[in-house]
Amino acid sequence: MHLTPTEWRILLALVSHPGKLLTHRWLLGEVWDGAHGDETRAALRTHVRTLRGKIGDDANAPRYIATESGAGYRWIAAAEQESSESSERSGLLVASGEAERAPGGDPALGSVVHDLNNALTAARLAVALVRSRGAAVEQGTARCGRLS
Repeated sequence: MHLTPTEWRILLALVSHPGKLLTHRWLLGEVWDGAHGDETRAALRTHVRTLRGKIGDDANAPRYIATESGAGYRWIAAAEQESSESSERSGLLVASGEAERAPGGDPALGSVVHDLNNALTAARLAVALVRSRGAAVEQGTARCGRLS
């Protein structure tokens, strides 16, 4: 799977802020570094649509990227996963993508767990992308072998 530099920047912004609403304006500034015009909002929608297609996400039943109509986008895979994993493993709750202190929990530890979950989510996504790329290469090799 090939992602363009812009798609990678969008993906990085989303994965780095799981569960948080990233507004169109914020994403435009983050991805295009503040050098954008009115037409870039349409470009953002186009890049997100293409990114969804490449990572196997359906806008009608999203697993990774939720659209907040008229507002922006939200990375939902990590937020759901972080919430269940964090509360099960460390007694910390992760709500809306932000670590919160559970009774008896250490807020500094919550922040570390949150950051580690973000890194693990990015790593899992990278592994999934590499695997799908490998499967596509194998299919292409098999097709080439049959054609010759």
